[in-house]
Amino acid sequence: LLDDRLDDLPGPAADVLRTACVAGQRLDLALLEAIHGHLAKPLLDQLIVRGLLVVEDGAYSFRHALVREAAYDRLTPTERRERHAAVADWLESTQVDLTAHHATLADHWYEADMLDKAVAHADLAGKRALATGAWAEAIRFYERCLNLEPHSPSRSAPRSRRCDGDDASPKRSTASATSARAGSRP
Repeated sequence: LLDDRLDDLPGPAADVLRTACVAGQRLDLALLEAIHGHLAKPLLDQLIVRGLLVVEDGAYSFRHALVREAAYDRLTPTERRERHAAVADWLESTQVDLTAHHATLADHWYEADMLDKAVAHADLAGKRALATGAWAEAIRFYERCLNLEPHSPSRSAPRSRRCDGDDASPKRSTASATSARAGSRP
């Protein structure tokens, strides 16, 4: 039934849905308008009529996570990379302060296969998580730095431009977060 609704979408509405499923469960109309133009809103309204999206508290969102997942699963690898890059580009160009967005940007750049940007944002997200006591999140981002850095196109860049975990190596930052997390347990 869900596959039939997705198969029956007209081209422009399907295109907006493909970007929306990359953007997240809750959708930013400004993002979709930046990518799809002034037709984004009427196309989102078509997706509501078809039972794929809803409006909650004045914002568009997927009716169910399974709808988003099914739409995402239909993307080709190239479409995924391109749409993640478009979402990340929009975020970087529209947000005055990226502090609250480093984690999201790390994920989008990773999925876009832009490893230098993914590493840079993962490092900053790890620092923020470490500073706020979000140990598990800090570990996740520093481990991503460790895993991505050897594959990053600019691995010869100075350490200051790559994962540094507050001027320490990602391994030390991960170890610090792990021990801090263990020490904060009752």
